[in-house]
Amino acid sequence: FLHEFILANFYITSKEVSLKKIAIVAPEIGDEGGVMAVVNFLLLGFLENNSPLDVSLISLASSHKDENSRKILDPRTWWDYPKIVKSDFQGYTLYKAGSDWVEWEPNRYKPRRELTALFDEFDLVQIVCGIPSWGFVAVDTRSKIFMQVATLAELERGHQMHFKPTVRGLFQKIILQKVIDQGLEAVKASNGIFVENEIMSKAIGAITPGKTIFAPPGIDTSVFARDTSKTENCYFLSIGRLGDQRKDYSTLIRAYGYFLDLKPKEKPELVIAGNGSLSYENIELIDELQLKDRITIKSNLSQEEVVELYSGADIFVLSSLEEGLGIVLIEAMASGLPIITTDCGGPRTLVEENINGLFTSVGDSKALGQAIYNLWSDPKKREIMSKTNRIKAMEFDTSVKIKSFLSAYNF
Repeated sequence: FLHEFILANFYITSKEVSLKKIAIVAPEIGDEGGVMAVVNFLLLGFLENNSPLDVSLISLASSHKDENSRKILDPRTWWDYPKIVKSDFQGYTLYKAGSDWVEWEPNRYKPRRELTALFDEFDLVQIVCGIPSWGFVAVDTRSKIFMQVATLAELERGHQMHFKPTVRGLFQKIILQKVIDQGLEAVKASNGIFVENEIMSKAIGAITPGKTIFAPPGIDTSVFARDTSKTENCYFLSIGRLGDQRKDYSTLIRAYGYFLDLKPKEKPELVIAGNGSLSYENIELIDELQLKDRITIKSNLSQEEVVELYSGADIFVLSSLEEGLGIVLIEAMASGLPIITTDCGGPRTLVEENINGLFTSVGDSKALGQAIYNLWSDPKKREIMSKTNRIKAMEFDTSVKIKSFLSAYNF
């Protein structure tokens, strides 16, 4: 629908309007998470700014289960794969591009002749990714390349950097180094790299000075307008992919247990929401700490249900080990929630200590629990933070943040 709307409004005649062809490239388009949030931000931003663009989507294989890829363990795919399959996604043309020998992670990032030919059909290729290695797939194209990158492989996988002296550990080390090298080549080949936080700005700037564009993505803040008339039960809220180890839910669960041990006058529940399933270890931890009646897990919710959760919450808590930005923090801010977050990189772009939120050290459950207790015990501070966040969130509205991208494209 968005695509048809843009074409209907801007394709008057070929003389009056010259549509620029742009491909938004990302791993597994259609999945939930930060990458897809940025893809949606770009699509909405192009629409709201009346950008004369002909947009297509290209989805890259990110799993050994990808149905369009050649697989080492499946001889049926050895001859006619990888494939590029054309389909439709929300009114846009979508190309699903498979990989060669997809089980070997570095192969997912390698250029492929057919995929390069597809990239060459566009004026600009905008890659949206977690780590720069995804951009390596486009290094051979003649088109302009821009990347939107959340983090670096060595930061995202920091917990893997101390490898065990085993065959498996050596194998993981080899893969990680290859992925890092591919990311370096991708950064050098790009015309510009959009980053979300100061850590990435300095890191990319050190690799290739002059290409870094500090441009955090935004959201439609009006969707999360807080309904202050609600009088539902009090609860703390955390939202993220439930099975993602980087969200460090074990620290959050222990922190909540510590908060209860501090004997607050009121004891709000903890709601953890997101796509997927909480790990077995975290479910066991909830049982071990006897918190089963105090913690609610909500999975695979609609956007309307997520907005409602934000609206009824009292404090938003993020316990991540690492975040490029934290789109959920912008959503929480737009909902008028005070924030408590670990100091995990990206949140520094959004949160100011004691102004609109609080920071604690990564992995420190007691510090996190104490911060929850302190903020919960100070209604006046929560009210001030709530008002501050609603105002500050407007700085991250799609209509504002898309301008940095369009300016860099220079169409």
